[in-house]
Amino acid sequence: GAHQSNMNQNVAGKERFSEISLSYSTPWLKNMDLKYAYLTYHSSFDRENTDQKINGLLRDDWHQHRVALTYSYLF
Repeated sequence: GAHQSNMNQNVAGKERFSEISLSYSTPWLKNMDLKYAYLTYHSSFDRENTDQKINGLLRDDWHQHRVALTYSYLF
């Protein structure tokens, strides 16, 4: 389970997560869907030190592109 760290850290910061997704159903192939998602995460600390850690995790910004193709078959 989760527990508090025994290390005292005087670091404050903020996080921002966003996701944009688009879905498309193909008219030429029934039951086929295509989904695209763009995810982004930003974090910042009061001190802009790139080695700064909070509970052992490094400050990191990331972007992801996800594509999913789904086919449904009913029987």
